[in-house]
Amino acid sequence: MLGRGEVKRKRWTCIVLGVILCLSIPGLALADWPLYRNDAANTGRSATAAPSSATLLFSTSDLQVRDGTGVCVADGNAYLFTVPNPGGDPKVKSKLAAVNSFNGTLLWERELEFDGGTWSWANPVYSGGKVFIGCGSGVYCFDGESGAPLWRTALPKVGDLSPIVNHTLLVAEGKVFAGDYNSGILYGLDEDRGEIVWRYDFGEGTSIQGAPAYADGWVIATCSAPFGSSPNGKVACVSAADASNVRWVFETKKHGGFDVPGSPAVDVAGGLVYFPDFAYGAGSQSHLYCVGLSDGSLRWKAKIWGTSGAPTLDGKGRVFVSGNDYASGTNYVICFDAASGNKRWEKAGWGAYNASVAVSQDGKVLVGCMAPDFSHNGGIAALRADNGQVIWSTGSNGGGNPTISEGIVYTTGGGKLHAYYDGKVVDWYFAEGYTGEGFEEWLCLANFGTRDAYVNITYVFKDQDPLVKMVKVGTQRRLTINVNQVVGTGKEVSVYLQAAGEVVAERPMYFQYAGTGGYRWTGGHDAAGMNSPLQKMYFAEGYTGEGFEEWLCLANFGDKMAQATVTYVYPDREPKVVKYSIPARRRVTLNVNHEAGVGTDVSVKVEADRPLVAERPVYFRYRGAWDGGHVVTGIDPDSLD
Repeated sequence: MLGRGEVKRKRWTCIVLGVILCLSIPGLALADWPLYRNDAANTGRSATAAPSSATLLFSTSDLQVRDGTGVCVADGNAYLFTVPNPGGDPKVKSKLAAVNSFNGTLLWERELEFDGGTWSWANPVYSGGKVFIGCGSGVYCFDGESGAPLWRTALPKVGDLSPIVNHTLLVAEGKVFAGDYNSGILYGLDEDRGEIVWRYDFGEGTSIQGAPAYADGWVIATCSAPFGSSPNGKVACVSAADASNVRWVFETKKHGGFDVPGSPAVDVAGGLVYFPDFAYGAGSQSHLYCVGLSDGSLRWKAKIWGTSGAPTLDGKGRVFVSGNDYASGTNYVICFDAASGNKRWEKAGWGAYNASVAVSQDGKVLVGCMAPDFSHNGGIAALRADNGQVIWSTGSNGGGNPTISEGIVYTTGGGKLHAYYDGKVVDWYFAEGYTGEGFEEWLCLANFGTRDAYVNITYVFKDQDPLVKMVKVGTQRRLTINVNQVVGTGKEVSVYLQAAGEVVAERPMYFQYAGTGGYRWTGGHDAAGMNSPLQKMYFAEGYTGEGFEEWLCLANFGDKMAQATVTYVYPDREPKVVKYSIPARRRVTLNVNHEAGVGTDVSVKVEADRPLVAERPVYFRYRGAWDGGHVVTGIDPDSLD
C-alpha cells in the first residue's frame, strides 16, 4: 500500500452493542456433486431443488469441453474434461479445467495426455480435496484448489494393446477404481499415492467403458465385448477390500441380452442394482435390468432404447433411463417402477444414446438432448418425475449430462459449461478493506429471501492472486464473516460477492489508526457495497489538512489491465490529473494527501477504460478532539439524471 500498510498499528478490540453471532468461515459442506452420478452408488440424485425456469446464470468461454461429458462440482469449483483434438490427433493433449462454479471464471487448466482415440467421455471426480481423471493410459490426481499435480499412474500393458482409460472413475474406501478399455481389467489405486493395490479381471474378450458403483463394501462394475465383437456383457460384484472375493457375476447373454458399456446404479437401502445393456445397431431394443445386490439374481428386465449411460434413482420408487432409437434417431427418457419394472411413462425428444439424467430433491428430472448432428448441444429440459411433462426446456446452450448442485443445474454443450438458476442473483463490490495491525474487517450478509442463499466471495489483493470462497446464508438468517481470519493479517483486500438470493452485504471496519504519523485515532466505519463496477465515479468530500488522512481505493475485478484517470478538484485552483494502471484482479490504494497535496479540500473524479470499483476512506482527529473515520463508495454520474 502507498503508505498505509507500512506503518505500525496497535490492535484494538471493538465493542458491538447487542448480541451478534460472528463466525469464521474456513469452508462449509455445501451440497456438491463430486462423483460421476453424485454419489458412489451412482444414483444420480441431488439433495437440492432444481430451477423452475430456464434462466441462464452463465456460459463459460469456449473451453473445448469434450462433447457429451458432464461436470463434477465441489467446494465452489466445477471440473471439466477438455479435448482440443476432436479429430483424434495424438500430438494434441487433452486437459483438465477448473472453473468457478458460480460465475464460470476459468481458474486453471492442466495438461493431460492424448485420450487414446476411443472418444473418451470421462468426467472428473472429486474426493478429499483432490480431483481425479482417467485419460489415455493413465490416471491423474491433482490438488482440487490449486491444480497442482499430485500423482499420475499408468496402467500396465496387457498383451499387445496399450491400456486406455476412457470412462469416469470411482473413488471409494480410499481407492480410485479405473478400468482398462482394452483388457477388461479393473484396477484399484491408492487414493493418496496412486499405487495399484487391487485388481479384478473380467476375462478375455472384455472391455470396460462404464464407471463402477459402490455399496456397503462392494464394487459393482460392468463390461462389454471389444468393439465389433459378439456381445459379452457382464456385471460383477467384487469386494472393495479384496478383489479375490467375488460375490457374483451376472452375464447378460444368459438372459438374451447384450453388451453393458454403461454404468450401474445401486439402491443401497433396497438392496437392488440397475444397469442397461446396449444392442448396437438400428432396430434392436436394449434392456434395463434389476438384480439383487446380495446375490445378482434377476428381479426384472424391461425393454429400453440403446444407452451407454446410467440409470437414475429418485429414492421414491422410480428409476429413469435415457436412450436413442438408432432406426429413427429419436431420443427417449423412460420412467419405470423401481420395484416391478412396469413402465410409468415415456417421453420422446429428450436424451441421447450415452445420456444419464439427474433428478432433484423437488421431483424434477433434468435431461440433455443430442442434436440431429449427434452433438450434445440440443438443449436441456426439466421434466416432472411423476409424469414426464416438460416444466421448462432450452433449444441450445447445453445437452451434456446434467449436474445439480446448490439449486443450479450445470450442463455442457458447444465446448462450454452452461449453468441455469431461476432465483435472484445480486452482486456486491467493495474496494476498501484492510486486515493489518490495528484493523478488524468484517462482512455482514443478511438473507431476506424465502430459501437458502449461496454466496460466492472473491477476495482481491494488492500483490497476490484472488482467494475464492463460497458460503451459505440460511433463509431469513444473518451471517458475519471475520475477514482477518479468512484472508490473513496484513492484507489490503477488496471483495466481490455474488449472491444467489436476496442477500444484502455490508462491510464494517473497526480500527486504531496510526497512519503516516503514528497516531492513535480510534473508531469504525461501515459501507454497503456497489452493485456493479463503473467507468466513472464522483466523490465530493475530501480533506487533506492537519488531522486528516484521505485514501482512494481502486479495485479491478476484471481480467485485463485498466487505465484509470483520477482528477483532483480544488476550491481555488485548476484540477490536477493523474493516470494510474490498475492490474487485472488486483487492488491499488492511493494516498490522496500525497497525490493531491496537503492542506486542501479536494473532490475526486475517477474515469477508467474498464469498469472499476472505488471507495474513499478518510481517517481523522477533528479539531484535535474527535477522532474516527468514514468511508463511501463512488457516485455514479448516470444516477444524477
